[in-house]
Amino acid sequence: MRQLTAEALGEELATHFLEPGGCAQVAGELRSSPSPDPVACCEVAFARAAVLQFIVGDTQPPPVAARMNVAIDAAVSRMFEGAHTPETSAWYGAGDLRVTASLGVEHYRAAAFWSDRMAKTLADRLGLPRPSRAVAQTFTDLTEAVVVWITKVKIR
Repeated sequence: MRQLTAEALGEELATHFLEPGGCAQVAGELRSSPSPDPVACCEVAFARAAVLQFIVGDTQPPPVAARMNVAIDAAVSRMFEGAHTPETSAWYGAGDLRVTASLGVEHYRAAAFWSDRMAKTLADRLGLPRPSRAVAQTFTDLTEAVVVWITKVKIR
């Protein structure tokens, strides 16, 4: 069994599960969404980060969960550092995308326990008519994968 600090595990989870290609794949499954869609990719990453944080909080003692979630927050902030695309700037405004990401993750946290609510929240934030069952299933699959990932590590 691998041993990692809580911070290293939080960083590892974020790096793996918020990888842009994986987020783009989920975004591509949204109904009525253009491809590629930078805004949908951002929203999927925000939603997935919320799921990560929820699972960490649900499976770890509070002090460990807090350390892991700080690392996830830091990874999200780094991922969204830098210039907007024209599409994200038009959708979110010209402000700092890191702030947008933080607020987005927080918005999704309320629905993070339910895959169908995550898909509905995602559709609502993107102005889509209804959530995709395939997208809801990706949140179920994400939950299972994160739980398995965490159980294979001894956290120090």
